[in-house]
Amino acid sequence: MLPIANRLRRRLEDRRAFFENWLFQWFGLKDGRGVSVDLFNGKKSHWEGIGYFGSTRDVFWEALPRGIRNEILEQLEWVEREASRYRPEVLPKALDEAAGQLGTFVEIIRHRAIDCDQGLRGDGINIPGPSDQGRWYGTSKSKIRQQADAILEAHQGGSPSSAISKRDALAFASDEEAEDMTKYQVALSFAGEQREYIEAVAEYLKKEGVTVFYDRHSTVDLWGKDGAAAFTDLFSKRAAYVVMFISEDYVSKAWPRQERQAAISRQMQDEDEYILPVRFDQAEVPGLPSTLQYVQAEQFQPSDLAKAIIEKIGHSPLSGKASDAAPQYSESLRGKVAFDYTNHDGRYLIGEGEVQFETKWSGAGADTIHAYNDPPTIHGIAIAEGATRIDEITDASSYDFSSRSRRANKGEVVILRNIHGNYAALELIEIGYKGRNSDRFELRFTYRINPNGVRDFSA
Repeated sequence: MLPIANRLRRRLEDRRAFFENWLFQWFGLKDGRGVSVDLFNGKKSHWEGIGYFGSTRDVFWEALPRGIRNEILEQLEWVEREASRYRPEVLPKALDEAAGQLGTFVEIIRHRAIDCDQGLRGDGINIPGPSDQGRWYGTSKSKIRQQADAILEAHQGGSPSSAISKRDALAFASDEEAEDMTKYQVALSFAGEQREYIEAVAEYLKKEGVTVFYDRHSTVDLWGKDGAAAFTDLFSKRAAYVVMFISEDYVSKAWPRQERQAAISRQMQDEDEYILPVRFDQAEVPGLPSTLQYVQAEQFQPSDLAKAIIEKIGHSPLSGKASDAAPQYSESLRGKVAFDYTNHDGRYLIGEGEVQFETKWSGAGADTIHAYNDPPTIHGIAIAEGATRIDEITDASSYDFSSRSRRANKGEVVILRNIHGNYAALELIEIGYKGRNSDRFELRFTYRINPNGVRDFSA
């Protein structure tokens, strides 16, 4: 073993003590002392009066792997500097020994973290099973070896300074390629009592091409998932900004609390702006810095607030495709609509949530039109043969749903079944085809939606 390896061993013993002390500090959450820890991104966090769960646990498992990745880089840089004092043939052996030592060091800290996590989740009597929630990309033995090889390759190529950029690229590359964690430009966190206002904001943002998380827009995506885990992940990792709509209801309710804690944990780790508060009243939000600037909802119409959000996040109206704009819609369970079926790719939305149907149409000639089951909310489409009115439909499931598209004529009834097993019946009143029977491409229909899987429209 080289003298460099002996000195590295002593350095890693000191750093092991440092990380074990970092882990021990988390037990302050159990005995009421609170915890103040380094997040290894230039910031520190402090908590008191909360337990080790949800967003707090997320911080634990995000910060520690980050600290280990930093440690690997620092120790390899130290070995590189030390080896430069010796003959060139020393560097390969020094890096080889260092990679082995660092791989063992990571394994020890990782096992300590799993033990610590178990203790923090337990009650002193009942200890839960081991669970490793860390994203340890760049810390496996093979990745450490690749970083060491990159240093050696750079030196052999006669340009040691290039090793740094190679090292950084390798350290932060996932074992399966690093993924972009951000899915939404904006996520909206609110209480149901303010839904009418927030929904208007969400619809405007969607219309302007902003990728926005609003729960009713994501019913299918969330279907079957663990709500607590999904919302914690979303509000701490998957959005570039969270717009937090603050009210007494927001502070007191369980689900908004889950979202709030996840967003605040991200804010504490990130130097950039993340939470954009909008106040309906002066309710105090636990954990939210009192110095964080906010706007008052009463001073903005929903569309004006949406415009302010768009300006804040730097969204360009020309980003994405113009055809991505949200289609027209009617949320009621029954109604009469008219629209130009050559716009929005022929799409028109009726209903909402589990009784939403995204219709899609294209021209077929005067008084006739093509209907499709392409939209993600639609399971099947059929023509109610022989029926001319919605109330003549007694069993919507009895028709033929086997084709992707159907050619429907004026006066016929189209049946839609969505992915939740609900049915809608659409009575086609007018089908305008510009230049033939009309001066515009316009579809007019009346519709009725039956919730709860009801198939009979005759009542």
